[in-house]
Amino acid sequence: MDPAVGERVRHLRRQRGLSQRAAGGDVLSASYVSLIESGKRAATPAALAVLAEQLDTSVDYLRDGVSGQAREDLTLRLRYAELALVSGEATDALRQFESLADDPAAERAGLAEDARWGRARGLEAVGRLEDAVAAYGAIATLAVADPRARHAHEAVVALARCSLDVGDLGRAIDVAEQGVARMVDLGLSGSRVHVELASTLVGAYHQRGDLVAAQIAADTLIEQVDAGQSRELRGLAYWNASLVAESSGRLGDAIDLAESALALLAEGSEDRALARLSLNYAWLLMRGDASNAGRAGEVLLSARSRLLDFGSKMDLAACDTELARVELLEGRPLEAVDKARDVVNRLNPDQPESVRAQLLMGEALLALGEEATGKGVAESALESLERLGASREAAEAWRDYGDLMTKLGDPTGAANAYQRALARVGILGHAQAPSELGRPIGSSRR
Repeated sequence: MDPAVGERVRHLRRQRGLSQRAAGGDVLSASYVSLIESGKRAATPAALAVLAEQLDTSVDYLRDGVSGQAREDLTLRLRYAELALVSGEATDALRQFESLADDPAAERAGLAEDARWGRARGLEAVGRLEDAVAAYGAIATLAVADPRARHAHEAVVALARCSLDVGDLGRAIDVAEQGVARMVDLGLSGSRVHVELASTLVGAYHQRGDLVAAQIAADTLIEQVDAGQSRELRGLAYWNASLVAESSGRLGDAIDLAESALALLAEGSEDRALARLSLNYAWLLMRGDASNAGRAGEVLLSARSRLLDFGSKMDLAACDTELARVELLEGRPLEAVDKARDVVNRLNPDQPESVRAQLLMGEALLALGEEATGKGVAESALESLERLGASREAAEAWRDYGDLMTKLGDPTGAANAYQRALARVGILGHAQAPSELGRPIGSSRR
């Protein structure tokens, strides 16, 4: 029972100069109107319809305090914000969503939940991941209290994904594990939300270096989605299984699984997911055989055209780092330096993708014979490496640094770097998939 309804009825009745009997027309008694105005009785939908007609207003206004025209205007603003987000105008979309989320009229009209969901997605799209984690977390808590709450389950998926993106593996795993268990309890096994959460969980295990748990989770996921699921959901599962296979040293299986995922996602999938998978496929091609660099470059350029419209800042950075690697493998170290430097200039120096680009730039400088400059880049990368926490991507960066030290003729520095890699998650060997490329597709960020 909302006392504000009665207050609006009383205010309009007095404004119109009507008695309570006149406000009730031939249907509602004066005493019933009085109880509604005093907040002692909730107005039924039928009663609101009578009062709205007698008071020359709308049911929407009596119920929510928002006129029909105002509701249409708010809905239109919400749709424009959604359009801006899917069109790649993330900054404008975020501004519009924030305006709506803070508008009391939107709250009364029941549109604030959609606005807050849009704001969280906008924060993620513009790269404000820590803020996005907080926004998604606030929405995700509703899933525990009320599984039917709007966007609650999607927010759990997004919270796990963004926690993974900011390097908070513990939180990502906790959120995904609890979310998967909740989906099972609710009888939603095999649903899109369940598959997306399970995919994120596989990726989180993978980044933590727990390949046994990742393999078990990936196998379980494939069993679930192969039982009549959509092409897109099956593609998500094969994508994550590819990551695990590659990390386990089964490169042939990894490439086969990635190609299967691409085939499944090629039709009907959203552009960002397909582009990210293409990035990882290109990386696998180059790792399998350096002579595949040309083909990998074609895949990367195609992916980049999609990412310009639908990708995030980190997506584009990862793609450009790999394009720099193509330049290096094809004997164009100067172009590789330029592309890698551009990535470094666009990112925070402590982000793993920035470290990867710095190390690649150092390798390209060595190929140009600029050993002193290459060492300087390596020293800069080392400063950033020192600040990376314990994670699989940190270990991979340390291992790449060790490879660069070997090429610089510094076996002591290389040995120390390899030890640091082992200390992170206990892995050593050839470089793994880049941090951004080696993450689950999960769900769309849009």
